[in-house]
Amino acid sequence: MHILVLETRHCHTEIFPTWAKLLEGNKLTFWQSSKSSKLDILPFISEESTPQHISSFFPPLSLASHLKKIHRLAPDLIILNSAEVDSKSKHDVLSLHQATSIPILALCHRKETYEEVIRLNEPHISAVTLCARLSSPEHSISAVHYTEKTPPPLSLEDGLKLIVPGSVAWDRRYYPHLKKIDRLLKGKDSIKILGSCPSRFKDELDSLLDSTDRIKHISNAKPFPPFLAAIQQSHTILPLIEPEMPRFEEYRESLLSGTVNLSIGLNRPMLAHAEFLQSTPNVRGMSIGYNSDTLADSIELLRDSYLDLSKQLTILRYESLTKSRLTLLSIIDSIR
Repeated sequence: MHILVLETRHCHTEIFPTWAKLLEGNKLTFWQSSKSSKLDILPFISEESTPQHISSFFPPLSLASHLKKIHRLAPDLIILNSAEVDSKSKHDVLSLHQATSIPILALCHRKETYEEVIRLNEPHISAVTLCARLSSPEHSISAVHYTEKTPPPLSLEDGLKLIVPGSVAWDRRYYPHLKKIDRLLKGKDSIKILGSCPSRFKDELDSLLDSTDRIKHISNAKPFPPFLAAIQQSHTILPLIEPEMPRFEEYRESLLSGTVNLSIGLNRPMLAHAEFLQSTPNVRGMSIGYNSDTLADSIELLRDSYLDLSKQLTILRYESLTKSRLTLLSIIDSIR
């Protein structure tokens, strides 16, 4: 089977290696939304997949101008990577299917988008999400294939290394909380903020960095492999999805978080607010939760249980990939 995985806008391109892993044995073509997000897929794909490498680039929302290319490619299935929640997402799915009659599988970033696609009730269209709470369990997969081998745990001899991955955005992560975490760390412990910072948040970030020598910012982590490497060089992922941030309820109720998949895929436990972990049951017991009163104890518990958490995540990574492959193949069979 020839499968085209494409983006119509840049959103979670890091999921592409998981598609390559889950779809091994098929002919694969990857089209990304822009050259700026170019990800080298080949290191993540086995030779048995006989892949075509990234063969074109989509400017955002330009499906119509590329339909001829899709017709010439003639794939058996189109996977629309990370649809967003707006009328354009539904338009992307319907436009592709109506113009090509090719079965469509949409990976939905939000609960509303998933429900919107499912409500189309089209026999050759379906949807999946990256979190079970956003969809029925049989339509949930995990994007956890970032390295061929499970990254090993790190030694704690040089201190506890925490990292906050993703674009710096004050409405999506509660960075002020890092000041409290910083005061509770000790010795060689450190915190890194990983990702680009939009100009509108630069003053807040500079103020945070000026307040301590323990927190550093890594802004040049693209393309994707250096981003992964920086996380693998850390012990723990900090989602910083806290009740105090403006979009907390949105993340808890209807929006997936890429940090959960990074945690499982890179074998790095999360240190996360307990209310956030309640909405991500697949990593409960494999990460450390905290609230405002227990943060100091939670940091020390993380130190003490780090190796055990890493072992549990290794098992979860294998189980997630196995289950996701079965889920994906079942859905593909149902729409072809």
